[in-house]
Formats: sequence, structure tokens, C-alpha cells
Amino acid sequence: MERFFSFRPAARTAAAAIFCSAFSISYAQSFLGLSLLFALLESWRAKDRDRISDPIPTIFMAGFALFAWLIANWLIHYFFLSSTFRNLVRGETGDIFLCIAGLNVFYLTRDPDNRRIIYRGFLSFAVLVIISGAASAFTEHRLARWIYGKGFLSHSETRTQHLFTVIHDFAIYRPIGLLNTRLTYAGQLILILPFVFLEAGQKRKHRWIWIGLLLTGCAVLLINGTRSAILGLGFAGLIYLFQMLKNYSSITGYGFLVSAGVLILLGVWMNPEFLAGRQTDFQRPILWTGSFELFLNNWILGTGPGAFGNATLAWRESYALQHPTIWYYLLSTPSGHAHNDLLHLLAVGGIPAGLCFIAIMVRAPGSNNRNAAIISLGLIAFFVAGIAQCYFQDDEVVIIFWSLAGFASRLDLDRGTGSSVD
Repeated sequence: MERFFSFRPAARTAAAAIFCSAFSISYAQSFLGLSLLFALLESWRAKDRDRISDPIPTIFMAGFALFAWLIANWLIHYFFLSSTFRNLVRGETGDIFLCIAGLNVFYLTRDPDNRRIIYRGFLSFAVLVIISGAASAFTEHRLARWIYGKGFLSHSETRTQHLFTVIHDFAIYRPIGLLNTRLTYAGQLILILPFVFLEAGQKRKHRWIWIGLLLTGCAVLLINGTRSAILGLGFAGLIYLFQMLKNYSSITGYGFLVSAGVLILLGVWMNPEFLAGRQTDFQRPILWTGSFELFLNNWILGTGPGAFGNATLAWRESYALQHPTIWYYLLSTPSGHAHNDLLHLLAVGGIPAGLCFIAIMVRAPGSNNRNAAIISLGLIAFFVAGIAQCYFQDDEVVIIFWSLAGFASRLDLDRGTGSSVD
């Protein structure tokens, strides 16, 4: 047993979960569960009561407050209104497990060896996400077909990708890496690119490889074309530029190069042709209007966890009877979420859920440590992108969000300013 625990299974399975998030949510959740189990066993075996002596970071306290309210909300709906046990398991409350896993990363990285292991897990994840994204830009079918065992056969699970452009009869597609949707892929990419930026800034032998990966990741994000993600990363980049200009002693040629790239990215994003309306753009106003109506109907409790889909469909059917000329647009719009993280939680859990989510946003780590602040740029990009998408409801993205929050919180607690994070 001594030899087994010296292998640091809790940290290694946490790193494996981060890596697997690039291609399989099932594998990632399985490794997260193992990491939590091994962390408990390691703590019990070593009788290490100091492991939990560090205060819980405020971003996690806000997260647990959100999930505690959502669970209480479900209980109220279950006993006094209308809800089912499935709504508790399959609804928004289920992500409390991912929040706990992120807190586990925070406590594991107290140990320097564990920190190095998990840091390398993030770097491995970044390499896989960026390289697979670049490769998927040149494949008609999704790379995930290999995971499903479908090969080159067209199948509902491996349908062709969205076309980006054709250059001299050579097709380039919207990159999605090893995932199933370009929105999920973009969400993961904006979270991890600041991590790659941090590694590229280290004065190490392979620095230029990481700089190349960073530039490749930005190019992949642009070709991916998810406008909310590009806006989120651009906003985070502007914050970094502003902070850098405030402290002239931290200005470097590398920082200016990256900041200039961010400005170019935003410039391209603001191009009228890039912002041209898409065939599904009519859906967001419908989703936002319906979600806000659901919130107004019960601004304290909302619809309850897991009930958003049925509630918004019921609202649309009622609205379509009053406005029959737009019934097709109403009923053809997806009903899974509100396409806005804050609005979705307001509709599901009322004002208390919305306030808790705002607390999560404002308590992102990074005030005491430069490296934590850079990593937290991904969290900022995540929140800004959530204005027009529901990334907080996407498990593949949220795993990385909470894990990064735990890692950055550990760096922030250390209050150091050294250049190395591993």
C-alpha cells in the first residue's frame, strides 16, 4: 500500500480527468470520482487533518451556495409544487459533483508534487485540444467517429462538420477537436488558452513550441467561429493589456505581441461579414424572451432544477396561440437552455440562484498572484462568453472551469509572484 500511495493516485486521476475532458465526459467523470476516493483514502491513511485546514476559496463557497439553493429549490417544488426525482439527478443540481472535484484540485495542489502532476494534466489537455482542433479543420467527418468506432461511415453520431471555406477546391471545416459540438470545443479552448499563454511566457528550452501552440489555438478559435467565445477571450485579453499598461515594469515584447494578436482577433470578429446573421440567430431572442418570462412568473423559485425545457415549451405553445404567424420559429427553437448563463439560472432558480452565480463571477481568483491572475483570464472569458451561450450547463466545459478555479485559487493563496507554477 505504501508503494501505491507513493504513486500519488489522487493527483494522477485528477490530471487524467482533466485530460479526458477533451474527448469523453464519461471517462472524465469516472476519473474525478476515483480522484475524490483516493484523496479521502490518502487523508485517512496519513491522518492528515491539516489537509482541510486551508479556508475554502470564496468562488467555491459561492458555488456551493448556488447548488445548496438549487437542491432546496427542488425540494420545495417536489413537495409543494411539481417536480420529479429525475429533475434532481438530471437537472442543474448534478453539477455539484464537478464543483466538489474542483475543490479537490485546490486541496491536492497544496502538495508541490501533486501540483506538478495536475499542472502537467492541464498542459496535456491543452496540447490535445489544440492539436485535435487543428486536425479537425481538415476532416469532413468528426474525429470523434474513432471513439464511436464508426470509421469513415456517415452516422448520426459522426455527421459531417460545418464548412468554413473552400480554397482552390480544398475544404476547411469548423474545428471541434474530439468533441461533438463546436460550442463545447470553443468553451474548452477559451478556458485553456490563458494557461498556454502562461506556459509560453516561461523562459524555457521549448518556449517557442508553446508560443506556436498558442497562436495555433487562437487561429483554431477564429476558424471555429463561435462568436460568444471569441468575444469572451477578446475581453479577457483586453483586461490583461489594461493591467499590463497599469504596471509599466511588467511590459514585455511578448506581452505586447499577444495583446496585439488579441486586438487583431477582435478586429476580425467585428468585421461585418464575420458578424453577418446566421440562420439560427432568430432563436436567441425567443430563448431570452421566454426565459425572462419564466423568471417573472416566479422570481423567487423559478421553474425549479431540471424543469426549464418543459416550462419554456409550455410558454411557447401559449405564445404561439396568440401569435400564430411565428409558430414555426417558436417551436423549432431548441429548449435545452436559455443561451445565457445568468438568465438560465434566474429562470430555473429565481433571484437567489442569479445572485449566487454573480458571486461566482466576482470571486474568481487572481488578486494576489500574477500566475493565478493569468489563468483566471480563462474564467473571465468563460463568464463573458456566457452572455450568449450556456457554457455553465455544459459538463465538458464546467469540468475544466472548476478545475482551473481550484488550481488558480491555490496559486492565489500562496501569494507568490514567481514565474513557475509547477
